[in-house]
Amino acid sequence: MVEREHFKNAPITEAIIDIRVENTNKVSLNTLKEITDMLPENFTEIKEQNRILTEFQIRSDENPGVDVNEREKLQIGYFCSTQDGHNVAQIQKDGFTFSELKPYSDWDTFSGKARKIWEIYYQNTGCASFPRLAVRYINHMEFPLEFGEDFGKFLVVLPKIPNELPQTMANFLTRATITNPEEECDAHITQAFLPPSKKGFINVLLDIDVVKMNNDNVKPEEIWTTLEKLKTFQNDIFFNYTTKEARELFR
Repeated sequence: MVEREHFKNAPITEAIIDIRVENTNKVSLNTLKEITDMLPENFTEIKEQNRILTEFQIRSDENPGVDVNEREKLQIGYFCSTQDGHNVAQIQKDGFTFSELKPYSDWDTFSGKARKIWEIYYQNTGCASFPRLAVRYINHMEFPLEFGEDFGKFLVVLPKIPNELPQTMANFLTRATITNPEEECDAHITQAFLPPSKKGFINVLLDIDVVKMNNDNVKPEEIWTTLEKLKTFQNDIFFNYTTKEARELFR
């Protein structure tokens, strides 16, 4: 068992809590606008959030090509952020999303801020069904390696190149889904190279999205207990996907 700890220099670039609801037809944009007026005073940037439907037409006549036409622009909610952009709340007709950008604080602080806004959303929408609960952490990890060096020193799960082939890996992208039967949730884990930010380092993405679907048995008062369990599973994945040497860099 890997010991858990809080890192002073955590590689988290964005932490996300997402709660989907099934009350799209009952919530008006006016209600959502009223919710934005109740947000903490540091949420000063409020913008409309729209979904744009587009139409693609492929021409095969004497002028072959593709025409892209905007068919419909539909407002789905509001995008609200603090003046410094550190926290973002998406107030939508079908749910609520809260993000914290780097530097990440800690789970109690992050979830506490999210819960305060969620309570405003919940009390003013009356939603009672939550088809999707999710906790997602996006990590950008810089490791002191030159291009082509073995990065197995820092990551436990790596793509395997057959021994008969050259072992220098120029790029990689992997995605795995782990099911946790005990918590009835799935974790979607993505790893990839990112463009290097400085010489002598490689930049690796570790994106962990833990999702619990079809939550018919989750009561409103159990949402945050459930989200904390998803966070615990996310922690298990992070600490088991990274090596001790990698975690030393985040202390």
